[in-house]
Amino acid sequence: MRANRIFKIINPFQSETSNNVISSYIAIGHLNVYIKDKRSNLDVARKSLLIAHENYVDTLILPYMQPYGPILNNNISKSTLRKKYGLSLTSRYLANLSIIAKNYGVNVLLMSTIEKAGSKIYVTAFLIPGIIGEPIEKYRKIVLSNREKIIGFNKGKTIKKFRCRNIYYSIVLDDEILYPELAKLSLYLGTDILFIGIAPDYPVKNYMSIIKSLALMTRSKIILVGGIYYYENKLSYIVPTVILDQRGNILFKYMSDEQALIILPTQYLIRKNKKIDQETMFIYTLYRKLLRRKKRGVGIGDRKGYTYKVE
Repeated sequence: MRANRIFKIINPFQSETSNNVISSYIAIGHLNVYIKDKRSNLDVARKSLLIAHENYVDTLILPYMQPYGPILNNNISKSTLRKKYGLSLTSRYLANLSIIAKNYGVNVLLMSTIEKAGSKIYVTAFLIPGIIGEPIEKYRKIVLSNREKIIGFNKGKTIKKFRCRNIYYSIVLDDEILYPELAKLSLYLGTDILFIGIAPDYPVKNYMSIIKSLALMTRSKIILVGGIYYYENKLSYIVPTVILDQRGNILFKYMSDEQALIILPTQYLIRKNKKIDQETMFIYTLYRKLLRRKKRGVGIGDRKGYTYKVE
């Protein structure tokens, strides 16, 4: 893979995959995020997409709240968030990012951002395709933090899995790590790996211990997507990028203030043991029964079985 003066290029498993034919890569962007500076953040995304393209990456994952960084506080109102920071499918930021992604032929995942939909606002992950004609996909956060509830965020209703060539992955954000049932249902519906996003300014207490337990409980690899956060050109937060195995052991950790693309072969991320335990089957069956009893509340997705609605 090609080196770059701006971004480190890191393949933690290069020695394990050097003799194999690699079909595709996912890259974790451990990147600078400038709080309240969308122009600089779009420039970082553009440069990282170029480097991802040069290194044969299929999907690039950007840090938590990449368009403008963590901007929630006790004094901000729902209307201010919606008008000043909320993004929709027609917003300039997403439109420009979509053009850049298609120019380089690289899918890009915004790990989370604030979405506006009419009068509602959501914490949403957007998958922007690098292929012309494919629609933007999204996952709306289901479990809200206390401050998100106070501000007036709306809850998502669908467990979503995204596809990258030969694997499927799901997103777990902030307080959702406290609800292993969500992760287990994602795996039940065919997800290979979970990507975790944590708010740098207000992280879940003991989040690393919880994520390790989640990996052990779900018997799946988990990746914490990190980033480097600046406010007025001063370093404010660093969230590490961490890869854990099925037993909760740390396989790789990067906690530098140097930007890096951490490139992973998708074949390494495939979940080999997709056997579902009895507890997860019970949870899935319980929700199906609740669906029959209630017109609103809990619902299941399409007939293909890869989405699951929860409210």
